[in-house]
Amino acid sequence: MKKILIFLFFIFPKFIFAQNFVPVWEDTYLPDQEAGCYVSSLDLQNETIFIGRYCGAEDEIVFGDISSEEWMECDIPDSLGEISSGGVIESVFYVYTESNWILSVDQLCETQIIAKSDGWAKIFSEDDTLYVFGSSVYIDDTLSPPFVHSFVPATNTWESFPNPESESVIGLTIFQNKMFCVGLDDGAQKIFQLNDSLWNVVYVFPEDEHFVSWEPVEDRIYVSSTNFAPPLEYGIFSEFKDGDMDSLFSSDGNILDISASDCFVTVVGNFTNFGNCDAENLAMFDRSTKEIVQTDRGLDGNGYAVVESDELFYAGGAFTYGADIYSPGIISLPSCYEVGIEDISENEIKIFPNPATDFLSIENGVGKVVRVFSLSEEIYLMANEIENRKVFDVVNLSSGTYYVLIEGKVFSFIKI
Repeated sequence: MKKILIFLFFIFPKFIFAQNFVPVWEDTYLPDQEAGCYVSSLDLQNETIFIGRYCGAEDEIVFGDISSEEWMECDIPDSLGEISSGGVIESVFYVYTESNWILSVDQLCETQIIAKSDGWAKIFSEDDTLYVFGSSVYIDDTLSPPFVHSFVPATNTWESFPNPESESVIGLTIFQNKMFCVGLDDGAQKIFQLNDSLWNVVYVFPEDEHFVSWEPVEDRIYVSSTNFAPPLEYGIFSEFKDGDMDSLFSSDGNILDISASDCFVTVVGNFTNFGNCDAENLAMFDRSTKEIVQTDRGLDGNGYAVVESDELFYAGGAFTYGADIYSPGIISLPSCYEVGIEDISENEIKIFPNPATDFLSIENGVGKVVRVFSLSEEIYLMANEIENRKVFDVVNLSSGTYYVLIEGKVFSFIKI
């Protein structure tokens, strides 16, 4: 098992264009990432990114510390197979491999076998608990009943939950302190809710529509599914609320992972359009307005995992800057942005007046690049490494909402 310590560095494109998207991203190099490498699992805890990837015919766990800008690579034995899902509990990465093993890997690359499933399964973490669903699990050489289980590492205890009346369980989530699952029952995929040890059906997917992934947030669950009805296969993005499923967008490929913040929902997958917009395997939309915001480039066919922190989304894979400039790594995008109609003052940044008519003043004592743009056009105004105050002439800008990008933070102002 090798341990490699590699310094992390950031790559910033010289030119950024906005195509229906607030252009805030940072590109983070991953060690030895190249064409054909892909990120299959991505999680985040505190200042550490936990990555499971397949690269160069090897399966690896990669830990990235955001604050110290260092990476650690941990090899996984080839016999265990590819990492397909994972979760983090107390700075330990738990992963599930295609050979049906559940492993724990700490940041010193110490690996421990936790359990083995009897067939396909998937895992995720919630607080201090690891959830396993999809098949039975061998626990101390005893095969548990299918299909839903939990494991608490702190106490080394397992729990098996009652089985929904279905042939299999292909999705599981915790929503509003209740457990929900997706099961296949008599040829139909259904959403079940666990109440007092009983699973109740709360939604039935239409015929030819198959569940892919979901993400609960506040009062709803965002759901991706695929329609296999001929003549065209396509992805569907919906929100499930109060027992109803409301379709929001469609894509020309599968939406494989979803992450949501208070402001945005970010999706990754193997699609080239989302709604009516070019998306290149990654798309975002505003939760309040349901308007699509997106990059003018995306993940390069490796959009399999996305995770959200307090301020940023992280999506794993390789991606391009344009037609032919390749950049390996992960991409980070804002989870929220400031919107308002009053002067902005945050730390050393001041933006005024808001609304603006002729001129906009930006005080930026930290000496950072400033960009002013709209959501649907290219950058209008830009200043490099300004100190103190910069006054922008905005008299010729049309009326509407504009955005100011300063070192990874986005603010808005109104032009009248």
